[in-house]
Formats: sequence, C-alpha cells, structure tokens
Amino acid sequence: MAWLGVLAIQAVCAAYAFRLDRERMTHLISLPLQQILYRQLMYVVLLQSWITALTGGRLRWQKLRRTGVVGAPVADGVPSQSRHSDDRRPVA
Repeated sequence: MAWLGVLAIQAVCAAYAFRLDRERMTHLISLPLQQILYRQLMYVVLLQSWITALTGGRLRWQKLRRTGVVGAPVADGVPSQSRHSDDRRPVA
C-alpha cells in the first residue's frame, strides 16, 4: 500500500509538471514501469560501483578509435573527406 501511495503522489506531481509544460499526459503511463525497471537497474549499477570501490578495483577509460586525419583541410566547418565523392572541385 505504501508503494502505491508513493506512486500516486509521484503521478500527481508529474501530472502537474506536465500540465505546466503543456506536455501530453499519455507519457505518464510509463511512470509505474520506470519505478519497477529503471530503479532496479540503478540499484545494480550502484551495487557494482560499491563492490568495485570496496575491492579496490580500478575502472579503465574506454578508448575511442580515431578515424579522422590529423591536419586535414577544413572548409566551411566540413572536413574534405566528408564531401560527396562526385564533388571534384578543389576545397579553398
């Protein structure tokens, strides 16, 4: 009953916020789903973070693979590699 009470209060507050922003109320249908699924997902992430912190583990940064060419000429904010292949005009 307590969970339903909290959900009802959240729904009323969310409906008021949607009304102030002139949003469609149909999006409020996902509120109970958010309470069940999204919160459980956040608990899993939080638990993993605690375990990593308590065990002294370090998380590595994800490396991004670079695909651009360093020093490539840029005209009008568009790199020359991204222009159409049939465009044979020189880039000034």
